[in-house]
Amino acid sequence: MRYRLVGATHWETGQTENISRSGVLFRRQHSGPLFRSDVGAQPRQPLELVLELPSADKTTPGSRIRCLGEVVRTSEPDAPDMLPTVAAVVQHYHLAAN
Repeated sequence: MRYRLVGATHWETGQTENISRSGVLFRRQHSGPLFRSDVGAQPRQPLELVLELPSADKTTPGSRIRCLGEVVRTSEPDAPDMLPTVAAVVQHYHLAAN
């Protein structure tokens, strides 16, 4: 998956932990500020997400879902071998062209 603040040009990558129709919990690929341009995301910051879904068979391309939502919370890892998490509520989504 990829994510960024609404209006930002740089996308970050992450790994989904849990996803539902109303939200997503994902692990970031690095520690530190959530976005390079700030000192840490605050709840309710608008967020864009692109989720890559695999296809049922490996011969056809998967699907992409573009989402608009907001940060609900962030957390630093409890152990040094874990990555930080971000919880976001999904307000709108649509299937994107590949």
